[in-house]
Amino acid sequence: YVRLLVEEDLLPSEILVVTYTHAATAELRERVRTRIQEAIAAGEVLSEDGARDVDPELRKLALAARALSEEGGRPDPLRRALREFDEAAIFTIHGFCQRTLQENAFESGVAFDAELVEKSDVLERTLAHDLWARLLKGEDPDFIEWLRLGAGQRWKFEPEALQRDLLRV
Repeated sequence: YVRLLVEEDLLPSEILVVTYTHAATAELRERVRTRIQEAIAAGEVLSEDGARDVDPELRKLALAARALSEEGGRPDPLRRALREFDEAAIFTIHGFCQRTLQENAFESGVAFDAELVEKSDVLERTLAHDLWARLLKGEDPDFIEWLRLGAGQRWKFEPEALQRDLLRV
């Protein structure tokens, strides 16, 4: 991450970091911020004795960032990244997909307020029960019971079976 900030001159919003869980996202966000702070500190070490205690790769990146800043007359990439870190693109896979769909609603044809559902089993069960109720609305209760029992146990037609069959289709 730090190399991308310095060597490619990217902003935190231009680097995508994706992980699996919300807890991992929070931890990763903190670790990246800390690493940027460590790189800045590594570049500020003045004495050779102090430089020996610093990660040489971080120090090299910090010095390169400072040189870029001085040569180009622009902000140090590491300090700029720390200032703009709230815009860092660090997400769960689900969060990244949700954000991408919202940002590209026109192109994707998805409603602006569309919501990705991580666990859809409750929604699927509700839909199957609603469809069951709609299909059999006004039917004779004996017929409905016959469907549920499975016409002599050869098959069963009930909301749970409907849910299973719909998912398969």
